[in-house]
Amino acid sequence: MADSSTLLLCDLCGASSARIMYRAMRDTALRGDGAFAIAQCARCGLVRLDPRPDEKILADHYPHEYVPYQKSNRLVRMFKGWQWRRMEAMMRRSAGGIGAAFEIGCVRGEFLAFLKSRGWRVAGLEMDPASAEAARIAGIAVRTGKFEDAGFAPDERYECVV
Repeated sequence: MADSSTLLLCDLCGASSARIMYRAMRDTALRGDGAFAIAQCARCGLVRLDPRPDEKILADHYPHEYVPYQKSNRLVRMFKGWQWRRMEAMMRRSAGGIGAAFEIGCVRGEFLAFLKSRGWRVAGLEMDPASAEAARIAGIAVRTGKFEDAGFAPDERYECVV
């Protein structure tokens, strides 16, 4: 389902017009409360949830037992490796080569570690303090908390944000 609507201002370009890609999306994995639309900015193309979940709703959708917060087994890592190689190829095409990547919701930093091993400069953001610390122990620069509080430097740039 797709239509045009006026929603929240775009976090990237400030536009107020967006195309609704999907309505009433629900969390079928963890059964968190709420339904969300997935909207695409009519000006810059940024895809986002609308309405934006508040901290309580985010905590309901990402409890500590959330599976990605747990250490992966060998089979899961093999599947992730296949998925990551495909994603990294798309990122290279988009960025015109290897550059800097920032992952929002990087969990334990496994994807960023993969990118780093392939020459990318990487950093991430994770809400869960234990997962963020695991990423830092693995050598990944990770901020803990919300995007709005991440404290980006004015000259901080990334070719890819995932």
